[in-house]
Amino acid sequence: MRIEGSSALLTASLTNDSCVVGRIRAAKALAKDGSPKAVAALGSALKSDEFWGVRAEIAPLLGSLGTASAREALLAAVDDPHCKSRAAIVDALGHLPQHPDVVDRLTRIATEGDPSLQVEGNSIRALCRMKADHAVDLAMKVAERPCWGAVLPCRMLEGLALTHDPAVLPTLFAWTAPEKPERARCTAAASLGRLAKRVESVRTEVVEALIEMVQTGG
Repeated sequence: MRIEGSSALLTASLTNDSCVVGRIRAAKALAKDGSPKAVAALGSALKSDEFWGVRAEIAPLLGSLGTASAREALLAAVDDPHCKSRAAIVDALGHLPQHPDVVDRLTRIATEGDPSLQVEGNSIRALCRMKADHAVDLAMKVAERPCWGAVLPCRMLEGLALTHDPAVLPTLFAWTAPEKPERARCTAAASLGRLAKRVESVRTEVVEALIEMVQTGG
């Protein structure tokens, strides 16, 4: 269900509706509006809504807009107190056009770490998505850190695929090796497929390798 109305009405709904679903619907309508007032309302709610789930829904809406004001709103909220909404904000930053302030903030998160592995991993994937110059090297360093559930290697592998750079192919292949964690191996195989879909020069090699993995159970 969509809701429609003036920017003022939608802003009032986003601010005052006691229903979480109502606030999220208002946020989506404001993002569709995309006006400066709408973006300002989304940025304010991203900082002030009491429920992390609403904030996590607003973050990708701002990321999809890709404007300077959306960038400023996301950066202003990047220290969100809840790990899940913080992870969504960091991920949304990676969907923006590359900008020095965004690259700097994401690099600090990846370098200094975060209490949440998901946030830390999302910072690496976001840097790779926006093709920051140092993203691949930093991603590979972060992936070496001890972590639960291979979260950091998985985000690294997803990020490498998003660079659309044939040079990452050996690393993706290396992470399909039997001695690697199973979750990381699965992510590496999926990332190979994503890279091959976008980079024609590696497609044949990747497809043949993936077929062999399936046939041999490797």
